[in-house]
Amino acid sequence: MITMTPTSRAIAWSAYLSAAVTVLGAMTLAAFFSLGQPFGTLNDALSAVGALLLLPLAWALYRRHAARASVLAALATLVGVAGMLTLASLQSLLVLDVVSFEQTLGAVFSASGAIGLWLVLHSGMAWTFGSLPRHLVGLGVAAGAGYVLSGLGFGLGQAHPVFIAGALLATIAYPLWAVGLGRWVTGHTWASLPGG
Repeated sequence: MITMTPTSRAIAWSAYLSAAVTVLGAMTLAAFFSLGQPFGTLNDALSAVGALLLLPLAWALYRRHAARASVLAALATLVGVAGMLTLASLQSLLVLDVVSFEQTLGAVFSASGAIGLWLVLHSGMAWTFGSLPRHLVGLGVAAGAGYVLSGLGFGLGQAHPVFIAGALLATIAYPLWAVGLGRWVTGHTWASLPGG
């Protein structure tokens, strides 16, 4: 039986909670489009929480890959963390009614793209170094690509197929990746694994 370290437990719970928040976010967004407020504000709040829940995962993946690809791991993590903090800040300001929805649009979707790039790059490193199971690598690439596509596609309009495809891909693939990561970490001692 694996005795989980505090680090492994924190990574697993951050992954599980971020998956749950992503699913709830998709549900509240759908409810907003069909029913209106307060679901839009609830979705914004969930987006802020979800972005903050990614920070422990960013730290964990950086630690996992820094020894073998220090520059790329650092750059990928900086891009991702910048996206996470930007998204959390802007969505929080939106909930507090400090800024308007229109004022945040460009930056929010740029932040989403940055998070997607972070996930794609670390998934690529995980493939190269064998630091995560292959199925998690595939899901990580899919989720990251979805975030990047939704960020790029938003400029073309929320009804554009690129935006819709990216949003759907991220909404499906990210929770699967995060739950899979949480389950995998639960069955291992993170610090004892290569790069842990």
